[in-house]
Amino acid sequence: GNIIANEAMLQQAMGVDQDDRFISWLPLHHDMGMIGETLQAIFAGCAGIKMPPATFLQHPRRLLAAVTRYRGTCMGGPNFSFDLCVARTTEADRQAFDLSSLSVTYCGAEPIRPLTLRSFAQAFAPCGFDPGSLLPCYGLAEATLFVSGGPGRRGSGMSTVHLKASALEQHRIEPAHDYNQDHRELTCCGTIAPGSEVEIVDPNTRARQTAGQVGEVWVSGPHVARQYWRRPDASASLLNATIAEVGGSYLRTGDLGFVRDGCIFIAGRIKDLLIIRGRNIYPQDVEFIARGSHPIFQSCAGAAFDIDAPGNESVVLVHEVSRGASPTEIEAARKAARVAIAEALELPVRSLHLVRWGSIPRTSSGKVRRSATRTAFLEGRLIDVADAQAFDTLKEGG
Repeated sequence: GNIIANEAMLQQAMGVDQDDRFISWLPLHHDMGMIGETLQAIFAGCAGIKMPPATFLQHPRRLLAAVTRYRGTCMGGPNFSFDLCVARTTEADRQAFDLSSLSVTYCGAEPIRPLTLRSFAQAFAPCGFDPGSLLPCYGLAEATLFVSGGPGRRGSGMSTVHLKASALEQHRIEPAHDYNQDHRELTCCGTIAPGSEVEIVDPNTRARQTAGQVGEVWVSGPHVARQYWRRPDASASLLNATIAEVGGSYLRTGDLGFVRDGCIFIAGRIKDLLIIRGRNIYPQDVEFIARGSHPIFQSCAGAAFDIDAPGNESVVLVHEVSRGASPTEIEAARKAARVAIAEALELPVRSLHLVRWGSIPRTSSGKVRRSATRTAFLEGRLIDVADAQAFDTLKEGG
């Protein structure tokens, strides 16, 4: 019942019909790959062309070549997959692509970065890619997959809001008119699917938040799972939560966000929020600033988290560096990241740990696992590139 309800929501949001062709690389054990692509193609009665995940990850151009060959109309993935397509295709590659057939290009990730989608649209505009096909969406496995998205089908594409970062720290929504350091851009994750009910709730009091406030996203509808497998306590607290003085039965997503004009905006996850000296810092802000501070951070993952110390909460940033970075570049990048974070957030970083590309733990969809990264850091399982290079030099010297 959850699957049928959610496939109907997906079909309406994306406008899929029998003439469509999904081009997919996501694995079947991942909810977007199974629910959002394979079962949606079956539900809508359209074609679905799949390739092994490794085929795409080794050479992202293969996905775009498949869209060209099969005249694919629907394609998508997590945020990082769009970055890969841009970073690992050449001008010569792009001359062979024809992406004009795409009418729905969906992106579901945490977070969806406006810069990523703009870069993708700009890079592949000469290939006929229509930015109006971009469809940022939001969902999670407990809601089968899909909560919001659209409009697709050559729609308006991506839309964003510009907010004051300092206000977001206090869970308030205030427009940013000057795009200075006190500024954050959030992507609209689409309109709420028909049949899905979304409330923004204070996670502590369980009362509805007033307009202009950020809160936890709570979801109800026929697509929400009834229980976790053999976890009755979690099922009661997370899948059957009630709003104070209202009641009902809701899924607590653990995501912080708000609804504006029927559209969901996601600011971050409760469990990842950094609370530093009374400030609520979103880790993706720290990671984004670091990523833009030096070229060797581009197309690499970062994970920011806090470490409790008596009277001294501290931020740690673990960030990958690109392959082939020299010791001089690494030290310059380390300094640049510290300066950029201090200037933008007035936030000292206790430890800036730079690691080799691919070292940070990820989910099956490529999302950074911050808690797992924190555990690996504390257990000493993440080796700083400076230490690794020193060891390699010693080993070569024999």
